[in-house]
Amino acid sequence: MKKILTIHSHDIPLSAHLQFFYQTDTRLSAAGEALRDAIAALLPPFHAALTKENAVYLWIRKSELTKAIAKASDTLDGRIALVNAGVDFGSRSLTPATAESGARVYDMLKNYGKIMDKSYDAKAGAVREVIQHFNTDYAQDIVHLGLGMQVQSLEAALNAFVSLLNQRSDEKINKPNYTAAEARKELEGAWQPIVYIINSNAGAGTATDFATFIDHLNPEIERINAEFHRAHKDLGEGEHTVISPIPAQQYTGQPVTPVPEVYYTEDGKPAVKLFLGNDFSITYKDNQHVGMAELTIHGKGKYKGKKSATFHIARAPMPS
Repeated sequence: MKKILTIHSHDIPLSAHLQFFYQTDTRLSAAGEALRDAIAALLPPFHAALTKENAVYLWIRKSELTKAIAKASDTLDGRIALVNAGVDFGSRSLTPATAESGARVYDMLKNYGKIMDKSYDAKAGAVREVIQHFNTDYAQDIVHLGLGMQVQSLEAALNAFVSLLNQRSDEKINKPNYTAAEARKELEGAWQPIVYIINSNAGAGTATDFATFIDHLNPEIERINAEFHRAHKDLGEGEHTVISPIPAQQYTGQPVTPVPEVYYTEDGKPAVKLFLGNDFSITYKDNQHVGMAELTIHGKGKYKGKKSATFHIARAPMPS
């Protein structure tokens, strides 16, 4: 049965998403009379949703702060990279105190995952916490590594970045009272009844208008899907995912939540270390009492699927 293909809308940027539906609306207007009559009652909500998505897109695009925030984010990324490089260099130092400090700071930083890949707000929050660690628990390590100036520079870049984010939050003029995600969802909801009517009539063979429209639209859907669709890597497929062994955990009476190291490899390539929060999340089962417990990692970002591992919770040995 001939039908309109599904568009992988979640992988498509807002601008391309909007352009596709404007072009589709043009195709609907140019379609045969039978098709136009069949969907006539569905067009007003479709056009209203299209207008809403266009409004939020224009607001995002025209915001005077957009480019400034992006530039400040790039600057902050550069400062983060300098600190990371200094920590990496220090961890390989021949001076024991410097190497030990580098290793300590590295272990702390890796808990935050790929900070530069986070959303603006999440990035700002992570960098703020890292700087707080630098100024308190790891202050002596920063001295050993000679990164005092780099940390000050990082903090200055963070303050400039946060200032712009705060201005964006205060910018209310002409801002739609709905999000881009909400507008996108409404537009796709208005599109689905139109798809149903066209597919049903094409299958019934009531008029050639419907099949002709599908023949013209589907190549565009195939093109846009191929351009923007992301191939997610499945953590639960085969032996690609390795969860490091989890040592026995001590019973405390409270939920025990160890975070193992997780690696992903495929096709003989070197293993890639995955980071909690960025690449995967964790859920736990039976992790409060003595005995066997289980954790499951769930793919995020470019990873999907899940994989589980077990660990043992044991009582602490009695004092002698």
